[in-house]
Amino acid sequence: MRSLIGNQSSAKFIFFCCEKDYKLPNIREVKKTFDTENVNYYVHGGHFSSQIQRINSMFHIFYGGNGSLNNWINGSYISIILRLDASAERQLFFDLTHFGTIVTHLHLNNNLLSELESFTNSFTDLSYRISRVTDLKEQLKDTQILINQLSIQDETISNPTSEALDHIFNNFGDPAKAEIVNRLQDWYQRAYWKSDV
Repeated sequence: MRSLIGNQSSAKFIFFCCEKDYKLPNIREVKKTFDTENVNYYVHGGHFSSQIQRINSMFHIFYGGNGSLNNWINGSYISIILRLDASAERQLFFDLTHFGTIVTHLHLNNNLLSELESFTNSFTDLSYRISRVTDLKEQLKDTQILINQLSIQDETISNPTSEALDHIFNNFGDPAKAEIVNRLQDWYQRAYWKSDV
């Protein structure tokens, strides 16, 4: 399987969020700046889009908080990705020149990408299941309204009060969502490309 990492054991990346007309340096300039031979630009939605989307989704989870569950995959925090050799060093002048457009710097390998895939898949699955459970609360309340309108006595439906339902369903799954966010933050700290300066 082809990977965002390429044929190396790891690679370093700079992720940008910028408009299409933003002027990034050409590959020749990047090779000179970072003193490296292997340089590639990728766009969000282009080559390796599923792996790039995982990283983008991680930022959506971070910035949306652990309560941001619906349509979490749609936010776009990354537009352009610069891949460099693992031997590349961060360049302060480059970072300053593109301040405001650089989202982050990561040093990734295939294991880290696999972990990220697992976390984002887990978050998606958990989000879906929690939303189904919280939808049940509304269905129960709607059913209570209906039996009241029909003047039907059924304690199995009418017995749980709104307060009891709120107690059960409000904040349902929040600790689990928070744990996944914590694990993603730990992953991010391990993957972050730190400056040597």
